[in-house]
Amino acid sequence: MTVQEHVGKRINLYRKKQNLTLQQVAYLMGKTPSTISKYEKGAISIDIGSLYQLAEILNVNAEQLLDYQPETRHKTSNLALKGFFSLRRTYHLYQYFAPMRRIIRSVLEISSEGSENSAKVTLYYDVPNPGEYTLANFIYRGQISTYDSFATIHVKNDFALHDDVYFYIKSPQWIRNVTTGFMLSYSQTMGMPSVAKIVFSATPLEENEPLLHTLNLNTKDIQSMLKKTNCIVLTDNWEVML
Repeated sequence: MTVQEHVGKRINLYRKKQNLTLQQVAYLMGKTPSTISKYEKGAISIDIGSLYQLAEILNVNAEQLLDYQPETRHKTSNLALKGFFSLRRTYHLYQYFAPMRRIIRSVLEISSEGSENSAKVTLYYDVPNPGEYTLANFIYRGQISTYDSFATIHVKNDFALHDDVYFYIKSPQWIRNVTTGFMLSYSQTMGMPSVAKIVFSATPLEENEPLLHTLNLNTKDIQSMLKKTNCIVLTDNWEVML
């Protein structure tokens, strides 16, 4: 995908998020609907002045339209980070959401920008098509920090800054393929704070019964740890994460 096509997809995504038609955007920009359509299809380039004008109309930062990274950058390691997240630029995230009875797939993209042991990240949450993960239903941005045995991620929703999500993930250096952690957020669906178990993988996983079993919180383990610690503790065996 070229930069021009990527920007076009971003314009289309954010326009639809704002429930704006091509005609409405064209009127606000003083352009024709055909021009806006060509921007979205990547058929023509958008000039800098129009890009900033469009970002303001769509209620986003210009950076959110320009967050393009060449494919080669996704395949290189991130030496600034420690452990599991030093291996790649993109990771696949899975969560089982029981109210909807489905596995939610997402993609975490790590930026080259950052400092020692930390980097900027974009979380593409609830991805309908893994092949075009940037067209996710929700987009969050924030930072990852890595330590000797775990990592933390804090991201905010592009369209609702009160929507914060935190992750705590097991991340020692010797894990190579899959690891697990907790996601902490305020669930809009349930209307209350929530904690969900999540799986991070370096490559896409089959959404099958074994994955569902891994994502489900084990009631027996939870009850056992609650009696001992009054806390919910991740009790996965390390062997399943190799």
